[in-house]
Amino acid sequence: MDYQRINKLLDKYWECATSVEEERELRQFFSSAVVPPDLLPYKAWFVSHEAEALPPLGKEFDARILEHISEDRKLITTFGTLFKSITHLIHKTMGTNMKKAFTTLLCLLFCITISAQDKAADLSKLVGDWSFSAPDAPYGYQDGSFQIKQENGKLTAKVNIQGNTLEINDVKAKGDTYTSSFYVDGTPVDLTMTQRGNKLEGMADAGGMRIPVKFKKTKK
Repeated sequence: MDYQRINKLLDKYWECATSVEEERELRQFFSSAVVPPDLLPYKAWFVSHEAEALPPLGKEFDARILEHISEDRKLITTFGTLFKSITHLIHKTMGTNMKKAFTTLLCLLFCITISAQDKAADLSKLVGDWSFSAPDAPYGYQDGSFQIKQENGKLTAKVNIQGNTLEINDVKAKGDTYTSSFYVDGTPVDLTMTQRGNKLEGMADAGGMRIPVKFKKTKK
């Protein structure tokens, strides 16, 4: 095995400059039984990503999402470079067991940070003005507007329906699912919404009657 090439590929990987084939080569290398001691700290990272690796989606998919990934690429590049620098420092100053422990911890923190950033990006897609339609709702309550705001890390909303504005003081978030409770003309409504990219779908439970709700973004 050309370990010099592996080290070069690692340098490219932390700079987010590797191709799909090169990343596959790295995963295959770290999945093998024999990995040099100086490269062992990286093994857990690449082996854990082996199961998550997806086949390439082609140029058409790349073109569709290219305009959305520039900021994410900058973030990943920044943290990848930082991770590499800290890992090299650990290798120079700590024993083997401490190297493994600290490198594993850094991998975990790296994943958590990226996940948190992805979540913040999702919230930016959620916040804004939406129109909604609920064809199965009683007449007069089948459409309206829904405004979602984020202040100090808390989500709130306003519902405009039948010429009335309803305040929702707390929209709870769990993953890509958001829940809230409010009253419409004295009827308790529990609303559950699921975010899928720029789309938002929901289910309202109004006094025991389940009503599907579809949302359309009108303004960021």
